[in-house]
Amino acid sequence: MALLFVSVVYQYYFIKSLKAEMAKQSNTIAMQSSTIERLKTDALISQRLALELSKQESEARSQSDEIIKNISTVEKNSDCYRHNAPQSVIEFLQQ
Repeated sequence: MALLFVSVVYQYYFIKSLKAEMAKQSNTIAMQSSTIERLKTDALISQRLALELSKQESEARSQSDEIIKNISTVEKNSDCYRHNAPQSVIEFLQQ
């Protein structure tokens, strides 16, 4: 009889600990699910921003190509056009 009582008590506490573990895992799953949703949203935002940036870069390239096409032959043959700019000017333009 005592062995049966000990067995029942052991099973009770074992089941109780399993329920606590399940609750803990349930909370972890809920937190991970919300994190996944947030990451998906962030990925969509990043994708939209990358597309927008790509469009802007493409437009800037098109504009610079158009400007280069419109440089006259006289300007291209001038000494200023064919020589390198001073390093300080290049660094300023790169900023």
